[in-house]
Formats: sequence, C-alpha cells, structure tokens
Amino acid sequence: MWNKLPLEKELSLLLLTTDVAKAYNNLDVSFIEDKLADDVVYESQQVLVPLRGKPGVVEYLQKKFETISSTPDAMLYVELAFLENLSDSMIPVAFAQDGQPCLIMAQGSPDKKLAVVVVHEFNGLISRIDLCTVAPHWSQAKGTGEFPR
Repeated sequence: MWNKLPLEKELSLLLLTTDVAKAYNNLDVSFIEDKLADDVVYESQQVLVPLRGKPGVVEYLQKKFETISSTPDAMLYVELAFLENLSDSMIPVAFAQDGQPCLIMAQGSPDKKLAVVVVHEFNGLISRIDLCTVAPHWSQAKGTGEFPR
C-alpha cells in the first residue's frame, strides 16, 4: 500500500484510523478510548499546545463531542481517505506520506471540508492524532466515499 511498512502495520493503522472516524461520526469517544496509548498526543494546527496523555485527550474529546451534539449546524462528517500528492506541497510534511490512510473532516455538511486528520500507531495503539488545517491540506487526500459509523 504505502511504502516501508509491514502489511500488518498498514492494516492496524487503517483500522485505528477507521475507529477514529467512527468516534467523530458518532460523537462518541468510546470507539477509541481503549485504543489510545497512555501517552497519546492530540494536536491541532489551530492550537499552540498539544494535549498529552490519555485522560486529557478523552476528556477533551468528550467535551468537544457534547458541544457539537448540542449544535446541529456543527455536525461532523468524517470520511476515510488516503493522502496523495504530498510532494507537490509548498509546505513539507514530515509526519505523513503518500498513500497513508487519513480522514477528511467536514463540519455542517459533507462539502464543508476543513481538515485532514492523521492517525499514528505504535504497538497496536493510537499514539498520536493530528488535526491538520494547513499541511497536509484536505485537498491532498483522496476520499473513499466511506463515512464509517
């Protein structure tokens, strides 16, 4: 699929990325809570300081999902995708590569795309979730048409 990873790692990353999509699409952190590493990092390019540690990430996502669920116009639409054309970017991306599974996040409606979510795996657990609004850009991801539930 995408280079330099054993097939079982590729499959594990794809499954974990799909689980993150389910958490966002259902506004329910329980889809990933037991799959987060104890030292997981959640980072957004819109926030200066990343969240570190499972308890903090779980609490943050629970509150975020509660807020979104009480605001119908803010519903999330998270599509399974694969990164592509990263070498064409003006901004180099060191933490992602072409063919890597990712998510395209839209809010309000499926056509209001705003971010790419990149999931990282270590020892079968989610070690990092990057919410990217600049690089990679959502236009550098090829959506599959699948919105995992």
